[in-house]
Amino acid sequence: MTRPLVLALILASLTACGFHLRGSYDTPLFIQHLGVKTGPNSTLRPDLLLAMETVGIDPAGGNLIVVIEHDKLITQTTALVTATEVSEVTLVYDVQYRLRYADGRIASDPRNLLLRRTYQNDPTSIVGKTAEADTLSAELRSDAAQQIVRQLAALREDKLLPDVDPGTDADGAATSGSVPDASAVSGANPGAVSSSAASGPQASPAPAATSAPPTASATTATP
Repeated sequence: MTRPLVLALILASLTACGFHLRGSYDTPLFIQHLGVKTGPNSTLRPDLLLAMETVGIDPAGGNLIVVIEHDKLITQTTALVTATEVSEVTLVYDVQYRLRYADGRIASDPRNLLLRRTYQNDPTSIVGKTAEADTLSAELRSDAAQQIVRQLAALREDKLLPDVDPGTDADGAATSGSVPDASAVSGANPGAVSSSAASGPQASPAPAATSAPPTASATTATP
């Protein structure tokens, strides 16, 4: 058996078990057209658009939008040589995103990513440490975009929040928080108040008066 054939069989067996090469996904149909919304200070958008296009997701938009609610890069000092010389720096990239429907309603709960890169800081090489920090920042953005796309590809449509109008349930019926029309309750006049309810609890009727027993009539004694 030739080597290429062996490799092809191995790859086929891995794929059958659910293994995919990085960047190779079975993109669900319902996210193949997916809009992107980011904040004005976001640096993730270019990497996310590239990652989506790589797996066949059209960022022109559809019924769903992936919203980057925040993405920020935090620099932390993790080790010191002296009180004034930093020897180790950690970059922390914090991203939060969720899906929304095209009309703005929420389609999924928020998801968070927290990625880190650490590098050694050389106080004698300002240019070198700046270039390394820029390189690691770019890697963090690329990794975050790839993770978002992988999570989207693993998403099931039946796990999305229902696309219904506010104040209605999934069947279009009014939610329990709505107030029913008073005139529809038991056919009563909404302005009428039951006399029994207005007067409160009524006292039990007094027992009927009974006639006093007859008194004996006086008799005249005869001598």
